[in-house]
Amino acid sequence: MFNFSKILGVVWFLWFSPTSCTTQEISLNEALYTALKNNPELQQANQEWKAVKAGFWETLAPDHPRLFMELEGIPRASRTLNDYHEKKIGIQQGIEFPLYYYLKARQNKIDTHISRAKMLHISNRISNKVKKAFYHTLTLQQQIELHQELLLLSDEILQMTRLRVFAGDATPYDTLKVHVDRATIENSYQRLKQDFNIARTELAALMGKPTAVEIIPRGDIQFSRSHFSIDTLFQIALGVHPELAAADHRLAQRSNQRWLAWSDLLPSFELSYFQQQHQPDSENRSWGAEISLSVPLYFLLKNQSQIRQANANFHASQFESSAVHNRVWVAIQSALGKLITAEQHVYSLKTRSLIEVEELLRIATRSYKEGEMGYLEVAEALRSMNQIKVGYIEALYQLCAARADLELAVGTSLFKTEIK
Repeated sequence: MFNFSKILGVVWFLWFSPTSCTTQEISLNEALYTALKNNPELQQANQEWKAVKAGFWETLAPDHPRLFMELEGIPRASRTLNDYHEKKIGIQQGIEFPLYYYLKARQNKIDTHISRAKMLHISNRISNKVKKAFYHTLTLQQQIELHQELLLLSDEILQMTRLRVFAGDATPYDTLKVHVDRATIENSYQRLKQDFNIARTELAALMGKPTAVEIIPRGDIQFSRSHFSIDTLFQIALGVHPELAAADHRLAQRSNQRWLAWSDLLPSFELSYFQQQHQPDSENRSWGAEISLSVPLYFLLKNQSQIRQANANFHASQFESSAVHNRVWVAIQSALGKLITAEQHVYSLKTRSLIEVEELLRIATRSYKEGEMGYLEVAEALRSMNQIKVGYIEALYQLCAARADLELAVGTSLFKTEIK
């Protein structure tokens, strides 16, 4: 007898038990937004930028005021401080020359720009990784769909072969060859599924998603030719590239530090406001003010090393800026060359090889069904179809990766979202 209570219990568990993984379809823009939102390195850079920006008002603040009290004329034999002859109570405030505060505020503004350029560079680098991971996952998904179509086609060819064997137009050896070829496609299909799971796990890690969420990329890769020149791209980079901006800001920072090194040559002021009283019981009180001016008499002796260091850092930043400009130019030139090569490859496959191999497989399958061609020709057409289509999908990935690398080299987005 069947134990219906146990059967119902198993059905209840399978139906109502929570699944260990959830599936989430996601577009490229959603992947980028999630990754940039969750990335800890970018969040750290953002907080550092805010911390530098928050120090602006500190640069405008003078030193803390000083309260003082002076007692004069106290006899040596006196046991109390109230036997003074004159008492002075007041407040004293030191103020630097106004140009000094301007230079400090300018220094903070430059530091803020450098910190923001660092944050943008991290953002571009993360976006590049996410785009490549997304494209890789999507192309693996397309290869899986291709192998599913090839498996269905192999089943149709197997059915044709069995009919031909039954009619005496083929041998059992032909059926065995069809099984072997189908098993090869099946093995490749299973390997692609494993690679796809690994790829989407890596994509989920870049996005900061928990491992229990299975990412399914949504969209299709669209091919279109680009028309860029190296000069146009470099002009774009001059305005937006974070490394170029950081190099220019560091040069301005070193220049400002040179001015700060010479700013000690400027005089500083001390303002005092006080109340003066003669004798403790005297009601004769007076108010006074005092202005003192510092004279940097030993400026060259005390600041000589600081000035030389500031000059050396400024000239080093000039060379650094030139090196960064050259490096960005070379990176753009290299990325543009790879993009042009990838576009030519995709265009060649799309306009010639794909059309030819699809026609070849169609003719071979029809001729095999009608008994006009053997299985060897069909198998060769099937392998060519698999090779060309897989190559086309991989070429699309290389194209998308080249576009992502070119955007990283230029420092900004250049293409409309390829994933729809």
